[in-house]
Amino acid sequence: MARGSPIYMSAIVRSRSLFLLFAVVMALLVACSSGEEIVATATSTPPATSTPPALPPTWPQIYSGPAIAGGVPVPEGFSVIARIDEYTSPSVPTLPGRYLALTVAPFEEKWWGKDIAFYIVGPGGDEEKAAETARYEQRFQPTSDLGFALTFPRLP
Repeated sequence: MARGSPIYMSAIVRSRSLFLLFAVVMALLVACSSGEEIVATATSTPPATSTPPALPPTWPQIYSGPAIAGGVPVPEGFSVIARIDEYTSPSVPTLPGRYLALTVAPFEEKWWGKDIAFYIVGPGGDEEKAAETARYEQRFQPTSDLGFALTFPRLP
């Protein structure tokens, strides 16, 4: 059988196909085997699980927009945070009259459907709550509100 002959090429293709088929079958056998022997009877009950099945994850909600305190734009040097009960988001610094990319992402079901409160934090740690709130919902993709204006009664 000459190296460039059609018969030789056909043999190579067949051997590669068989190798690929063998690799796929082995991968399926490994993936499907659990290492345990399963014995089913008519009276057997499914094993009890100690943890409930996981819920689909939720993606963060991201807020940016104008920041107004006492009717004037918030200056630099302050921070904005969000809270849902005991969860507090990472803070973001203010820019002149704005805040950017405030990320709310507690990821736990207990916070889904609850109100998000927004706060401005002064250099000394004092806080002032915004008039606006939002609702934290389970999301299947990241969401952002780039024009979410926050108004505070005054600077802290």
